Amino acid sequence: MNSQTLKKLTILHIDQDEKNKYVSLLEKHAKHVYKATYTNDILNIYNQHKPDIIVLDIQYTTFNIIKKIKDENPYQLIVINTDSHDKTLMLEAFENDVDGYHLKSEDEHNLLSKLQYLAKKQTLRNNNLQKRETLENILDNQSGLIFLTNFENISYASNSFLEFFDFSNKDDIYSRYENILDIFMPHKDYLHGRTKKEFIEQFNKARAVDKVVLLLGKDFNPKAFHINLDEVQHENELFYIISLSNISLMQEKSHEVSHKAYVDNLTGISNRNKFEEVFDYEYKAFNRYKTPFCLAVLDIDHFKKFNDTYGHLIGDEVLSLMANQVNDNTRMTDTFARWGGEEFILLMSNTKIEEAEVICEKLRVIVENICHVVAGKITCSFGVTQIKDNDSLKSVMNRSDEALYEAKAAGRNKVIVKN
Repeated sequence: MNSQTLKKLTILHIDQDEKNKYVSLLEKHAKHVYKATYTNDILNIYNQHKPDIIVLDIQYTTFNIIKKIKDENPYQLIVINTDSHDKTLMLEAFENDVDGYHLKSEDEHNLLSKLQYLAKKQTLRNNNLQKRETLENILDNQSGLIFLTNFENISYASNSFLEFFDFSNKDDIYSRYENILDIFMPHKDYLHGRTKKEFIEQFNKARAVDKVVLLLGKDFNPKAFHINLDEVQHENELFYIISLSNISLMQEKSHEVSHKAYVDNLTGISNRNKFEEVFDYEYKAFNRYKTPFCLAVLDIDHFKKFNDTYGHLIGDEVLSLMANQVNDNTRMTDTFARWGGEEFILLMSNTKIEEAEVICEKLRVIVENICHVVAGKITCSFGVTQIKDNDSLKSVMNRSDEALYEAKAAGRNKVIVKN
């Protein structure tokens, strides 16, 4: 670890034992380490040396000392080093403007990493005189996703949580979900619930290894997270610190769930479930930001003839051949999925109807040039429409189906647009 930043810093270490292993560790990396115990006049020692960072163990009088130091210098960097995982500790640290939180059960070099991080943050504070961060500094140093909620509102969300869902702030959750519990995907093997009571009952009954939830992030691929709930009283109201840790040992299972839930078994492209998730996301973005998008319904012309003439195995090959050719030529931002049977659907993100018509015409030509070794040439008909105010998935699909019917009636192998 590059600890050159720490080499420039002075640290005041406060503990019952002046010679514990953390003192030795800090002395190897810091410019100087001042030592104190809780029997010393800590404020006098602090004012004498004015350390860059204070590292202290939790004792009965810890937060009283922190409060007095913060009263003198609100920008003083303070890190708690403790073997306690008291569920109220984070909230009390938050209320006392503590900058970092390190568990002794963690690798001791994690403490150095946090100190180095805080040292860099100190430079930013000194240059810009910014008001110091509190809970964010404590929680954003953690690798998992963390948020504070009463299951009605989110009071705090870590940057890692916002990044996972592609939210710009904690209130963005309500643009995608009606209920906070909706972030936990319903699945028989994972915790979920429709109400706070139902969810907490499931959590309390589950074994430690089964306290796992599924989250659907910005890439629309479900991921498995171990969940931990800690109750805290804040301003006479019950809140929960919810910590979510990505489970590396369950990535294979997570991938299996993703594949079964979102991939069509025959063609290997996205299925109806995946499309409906993407549609819901795009629909909410349209309602909020008026970002346009278009849908195209397409199916293989005379597909019944392929099955009747060559059998269902050849029919399946025709479906897969067409689906993969279209999927390979679909833009990265768009979603192509099998709707059912020989019918497929294409969602074109951030696209107006004129551009959608051009895109579908290019895909029509690509399909027209496909030649199956047994069944011969393949063609498709396209029905295209654009999202409108007050639309729903059903109404958009109905317009696309009407356009597809017109394409069939006009001789097939055509792109018809319906506004």
